Amino acid sequence: MAFLGQDIGPTLGLSQSAYSASEEASEIVPPEDVAGGQNGQEDRKQKRHRRRRKSAPKGRQQHDDHQDTSEPTQERSKPAKKKAPTHKATTPQASKPPLIRRERSGVSHKVDSPGEYNDEDNSKQRRKRKSKKPREKGEDEPDTAPAKTTTPKKQQERFRPCEPYWSRDNIERELRRGNLIQGSIRINPKKYSEAFIDSPDGGSDIFIEGMHYRNRALQDDIVVVQILPQDKWKVKGSDSLLETTMLTESLGKLGLLGESADADIQNDSEAVLADISCTSSGEDDVQSKAASGGGPRGVQQLGKSFDSLDNDSGGGSSLSCSSSDNGVTEDVPGVGYQRLGEDEDTVEEQVEPDYIKTGKVVYIWESKHTRLCRGHLKLQNNPKARDALFIPVDSGVPRLFIPLKQCPPNFMVQPGQYANTLFLANILTWAEQSAFARGSLDRMLGQAGEIEAETKGFLMENGIDDMDFSPKVISCLPDVKNWAITAEEVARRRDLRKECIFTIDPATARDLDDALSCKPLLDGNFEVGVHIADVSHFITEDTALDKEALKRATSVYLVQKVVPMLPRPLCEHLCSLNPNEDKLTFSFIWKLSPEGKILDEWCGKSVIRSCVKLSYDHAQGVIEGQTQITLPEIGGGFPRENICNTIVNLNKIAHNTRRARFENGALRLDQVKLSFCLDPSTGLPEAFSAYELKDSNRLVEEFMLMANMAAARRIREAFPDRAFLRRHPDPKEHMMESLKKILAERGMELDISSAGALQNSLVKHIGEKGKFQILQVLLSKPMQRALYFCTGTIDNEEKYRHYALSVPLYTHFTSPIRRYPDIIVHRELAAALGIGPKLNKTVENLKLQASHCNIKKDTAKKCDDLSRQLYFAVYVKEQGPFEEAAMVMAILDYSFDVLILKLGVVKRVYCNAKDATFTFQHVHNRSEDCLMLKWPGVEGQADPPVVKKVALFSNVTVILKADPQALKYTAQIKRPEK
Repeated sequence: MAFLGQDIGPTLGLSQSAYSASEEASEIVPPEDVAGGQNGQEDRKQKRHRRRRKSAPKGRQQHDDHQDTSEPTQERSKPAKKKAPTHKATTPQASKPPLIRRERSGVSHKVDSPGEYNDEDNSKQRRKRKSKKPREKGEDEPDTAPAKTTTPKKQQERFRPCEPYWSRDNIERELRRGNLIQGSIRINPKKYSEAFIDSPDGGSDIFIEGMHYRNRALQDDIVVVQILPQDKWKVKGSDSLLETTMLTESLGKLGLLGESADADIQNDSEAVLADISCTSSGEDDVQSKAASGGGPRGVQQLGKSFDSLDNDSGGGSSLSCSSSDNGVTEDVPGVGYQRLGEDEDTVEEQVEPDYIKTGKVVYIWESKHTRLCRGHLKLQNNPKARDALFIPVDSGVPRLFIPLKQCPPNFMVQPGQYANTLFLANILTWAEQSAFARGSLDRMLGQAGEIEAETKGFLMENGIDDMDFSPKVISCLPDVKNWAITAEEVARRRDLRKECIFTIDPATARDLDDALSCKPLLDGNFEVGVHIADVSHFITEDTALDKEALKRATSVYLVQKVVPMLPRPLCEHLCSLNPNEDKLTFSFIWKLSPEGKILDEWCGKSVIRSCVKLSYDHAQGVIEGQTQITLPEIGGGFPRENICNTIVNLNKIAHNTRRARFENGALRLDQVKLSFCLDPSTGLPEAFSAYELKDSNRLVEEFMLMANMAAARRIREAFPDRAFLRRHPDPKEHMMESLKKILAERGMELDISSAGALQNSLVKHIGEKGKFQILQVLLSKPMQRALYFCTGTIDNEEKYRHYALSVPLYTHFTSPIRRYPDIIVHRELAAALGIGPKLNKTVENLKLQASHCNIKKDTAKKCDDLSRQLYFAVYVKEQGPFEEAAMVMAILDYSFDVLILKLGVVKRVYCNAKDATFTFQHVHNRSEDCLMLKWPGVEGQADPPVVKKVALFSNVTVILKADPQALKYTAQIKRPEK
């Protein structure tokens, strides 16, 4: 059963965020680039600008060390002879870091900081003034017209070759000396030229800028990185919030560089995320491009002023426009300008700079990426070319040359026939001198936007095997029809078949792996049991079945189906705790006080006979006292009253244990998860709803947590060096500190001293639904992912702790049908109790299994999110447009971001879109930052003009409608009724 004690993965569908860093310096925008100014005023600005350019220190040149091999770009003309750029960031000196000069100057439009959240708009302006680089589309830009594509020849000419990889011997030697860093690389999905790895000291991520320095590594590869010389490090603003996502940026409006380890907390239970992940739209505009003049967000450069969230500059602002190529008015870069009402004199402030380390990949230690990718085929312009061009959907993957002989037979004659066809390709080689990799065509998936084609594509891309189990694996199973529990097996177990035991699961669940029991004792206490399917009894180690289960490591839950870890005869029949059937189980039975305090504990193997299969709705009805609720047929001769009383007693105990957990410092962060109602004939979504957690969910959750913690204690005592546990590291401290500061500037105090203190800060806003929801999303970003590990690989026992649950030891024991780690724990527990084979795994064996399970858990969660994103996009296309309530999360110059409350999705609303029906003005000063929207009166009617002020945390209604591009949809603000 998909019970509530499982980890939750990436939130919001939001991919890990990272920030633009394609240029190391940015120039002050010439006033003539800002539309809307008066001629006389522009002359004065030009003079001031020329004076600044003459006095500005010269900085170093930026090399264009990478070219876009994944996104269409515009052809550029031959660049003019380069001059030394002005207002560049000076390189750090070994002896004394340079001081940053901050300036204030004035123009008649809104001024932003170099790290402001709307840098994705600002970057377009800067690129126009630069040396005509190929234009990259930012996530903030509506897709109105496809960009022109450069030819492979021109793209190759601009490509800066990668360096050869170091030898393995040199790598190992320098790693031992501490001269190199090893880690998993994370590529910004919105700007493929940026990548990051965790810093060993726990500080800001190490930034890898450009394809040259990424050196052919792909997402999740284990790479070895050499730190670049200090003069190549980045200068960041002291107020910037690092390694967070678009959501944190949108609240803080600060420059950032780096990204969170996950899109959300991947913790272990509903105690953390309520088994619900935040659903994202999966679209380009979900995340901010975060580009500030081509430089990384949070990178402060000479000649720029860094403005914090509540800018202390006075004055208002007026609209100013600059036409973009797609006809949308852009947000004007707000850097280095004087605001209205300010004196022209420069205000200087000496600031000690802070640096972000940069690095380059010198070796790929392990290729974790599958080297499979979805994409589209395209003919090259060269008629003599023997290869077709493959353009991946994932921009972090290079474009591929595919031999024409592998393409469909009529592809060369009718290439347009395949323009919307989705293919799967395999990356074979990627030479260091080439901007393109070479690959082979694996298969044709179908039409882009079709559910089955897209689903098959992202499953294979992420290494999820949804094929049927092989005959060799099936042969390891007993004969399902004739199998029965023998008397000898019953004699070795505790016989609980006459006890009142039942399951509580989702109504559609077929693999029931946990059951509960509870009976009152004469002394006023209770005997409570958690009974888990004894899956390890059927899976002998190192058999074909065991190896296949380890390979898959977890079941993958999609909207329309489940990709099981185990063959269905095993998980739905032999092991599933179906009612009125004798089943083998592994049980924890406690003597509990009414407050939930453990007075005694028994653990061992058992045999049970569940009397009824209840759904969460059944149990919830009993908890709420609904006397008319209809329960399924109850076996074992147990009356309905017995079942109801048991549920009520379990709920009371769970309520007390839950309260005690939070009093002891547990943290809970809930995110929205969508459920869909599918048309049985077409498979298309007919309706959706947000999954709602109720007391019945929390009841099951509490006892699953209790069993998991009990199992962790026992295997840790028995196997100090080989216990297979799960830890959750503390959140990244520097990110939490920055978030605390940002929220304080908005009047929200945040105590980050512990998980419990954080929970107490959060619950103060529990009555403010939208704000509370936004805060939960923001707080999930600094959290690190929970990880399986072997105790022998970590010396410091403090690192065993689970931060969110606030417990010293934790593991997974309660879902062996769908998680391989639980099978490992069952085996260790049986060995510890002396009722199973001796533990024969080494620390190294367990370390490798833990690493594999961590990867598979992440990819399974990613596919779950992609599936929900896919179905929601199809729903908008089929059923839209429709309206949803939302709350504003960010104010930009010409757009604003909203969190759609019912969906947990962040969308950008463009005030300057062609179909916008209102005019707007951005007001940004010391006291407020908002957009004033004005709808004209309706001609021929009595409706007067409507004005709405849109600020942070404003409530709005948005209209969601399908975009012409497959699987995309847009959000527009609805005209207020008054």
